[in-house]
Amino acid sequence: MVGPNLTSCGKPFLQLLANITESTLLDHTLQQLEIAADGLLVPSETDCPFSIYTYSLLRKQLPAPPAVLRKLELNPEVPVETTSIEEFFDPLVAAMDTDDAARERWQQLVETVRSCLDPVLVYRVGSSTVDVLILGVVEGGGVAGLRTSVVET
Repeated sequence: MVGPNLTSCGKPFLQLLANITESTLLDHTLQQLEIAADGLLVPSETDCPFSIYTYSLLRKQLPAPPAVLRKLELNPEVPVETTSIEEFFDPLVAAMDTDDAARERWQQLVETVRSCLDPVLVYRVGSSTVDVLILGVVEGGGVAGLRTSVVET
């Protein structure tokens, strides 16, 4: 016998260890995003907070817009726009021109998103009440990010 059979529940031990490590990375990423977004409200007709959103634990690439609609259980005809995090956040940060503390909080959120998720894409789903998903790939695998809503009439 060369060495012990390192298995647990039929899975090789090293694969099980890799899964635990990926789960820990995802948990850490979500915690960092939650801390950075805590207390921030996205300005619109109804100011909404961010929530943590896990799109998939298994994916290692960003989803296409039709896949986002399926995940949200929406009609395939619902409009979906994608944009960069800069295009989404720059107007929010610029609107804080007289409030240095608020601007710094928004900039910290953007920096946290950039450092935790790569690549990152913003999905704007809907037309008047827009569901906003800021999704990115987490180191080690998985697609997660932040979710909020904006009302545009």
